[in-house]
Amino acid sequence: MGKKEFLEDIYEAYVYAYPAVIEELTRRSYLNSKRGGEERLKTNTLYHTAALADATFKNVVAPNIDTVYSQAWLDLKDGALVFHKPQLDRYVSIAILDAYTNCEHIVGTGGDGAEETDYLIIGPDYKGEIPAQYKAISLPTNRNWLIIRTIIYGREDIEEVKRIQREITLSPFQNTIQEVLYPQYQEDLEYKPIEKISSLSLKEFFGIFNELLKENVDAYAPENLKTWEKYGIKAGGVYEEKEETAEKELEEEIKKRFAHETAGGLKGDEKFPGWIYPDEAIGVYKDNYFLRANVARNGLGANPVTMCVYPSAYTDSNGNELDGKKKYKIHFEKGQLPPVEKDGFWSITLYDSKERYLVENEIGRYGINDRDALKANEDGSIDILVQKEKPKAEWIPNWLPSGEEAFNLILRIYLTKDEVITGEWKPPIIQEIL
Repeated sequence: MGKKEFLEDIYEAYVYAYPAVIEELTRRSYLNSKRGGEERLKTNTLYHTAALADATFKNVVAPNIDTVYSQAWLDLKDGALVFHKPQLDRYVSIAILDAYTNCEHIVGTGGDGAEETDYLIIGPDYKGEIPAQYKAISLPTNRNWLIIRTIIYGREDIEEVKRIQREITLSPFQNTIQEVLYPQYQEDLEYKPIEKISSLSLKEFFGIFNELLKENVDAYAPENLKTWEKYGIKAGGVYEEKEETAEKELEEEIKKRFAHETAGGLKGDEKFPGWIYPDEAIGVYKDNYFLRANVARNGLGANPVTMCVYPSAYTDSNGNELDGKKKYKIHFEKGQLPPVEKDGFWSITLYDSKERYLVENEIGRYGINDRDALKANEDGSIDILVQKEKPKAEWIPNWLPSGEEAFNLILRIYLTKDEVITGEWKPPIIQEIL
């Protein structure tokens, strides 16, 4: 086998494995953190946050600032879990991702509705009965990620959010042992998953992947998964360097290529000037392995388009890269704000283009949304000002601070109406203010 063929094989395996490895690193970073003392977090346990993400949040790239998160890292190898959803009176969406980041189920808003429901969450090895009082959620992998997004209507709304969180519960089914601390992960207690994965050697990277493969079979696995076994990429295997190329050279080439091919973010079709619509397979990727890896690097945990459409912008209307040193205006004509269904909402969030985290600024504002008291122009249109400098006092409600470096924007439209999907509604162009 020549060097080129070997490189292509390993690169394909790297792209395929990347989502599973970065989700696992994210899981470990959470489970290694501590809350309220010295005890580290546990699997199969719901943990709630009571605040929106800010510039200090580094666990997940491109976090949303519309909802308060709750989450749990599931491990179903020893049994099933009971999840209770209370009666809902607002947007509360529960997404469950498998070990490869496929969003296998949505319950609550955008899924099965607001009605109070008890679910039995089962893994691939579950053999028991499903009692009549439970609605079954069957997952293809043992390790899974449960993410709850609860909309918040301002600081004064936090107590109501906490009430909803208290009523959502997760517990073992029939007293099976579910809490595992994974003491072997105590090293590197604090790290950014995106930086950690970039620092792994190929042996370390595929070592994590091989461990996952033992109990987490991908429902959408490629045929060449068997082909990679000769390199030690298999359940319980050990990746070994081959003679075709030096290991360090191979690592650098693969990482450089992957970084280059995913550097543009969640790009898809540029339907309208400046705005790029991601592939409609986002969230449920099946055999679209590159899209799955691209989303994992640039927006881990992304919703399917049935829940949220994610147009993104990296350039202005002239095709120039968005730059914090410049000033921009996003102009919505009267009646042309993003259209959403009942319980839906929208936001525009700003991220730095280097790492895709929220950008620190003097007023702690990271996005503009439909819950903001935006100032309208005399004709009813609305301008959002994206710039570093603070505008005149009357325009501060419409100001989205940009920092000093290159940045990008994500327009999230939750529970969007069909005219967004069809292109009948068009997002406004991003104009540089000279």
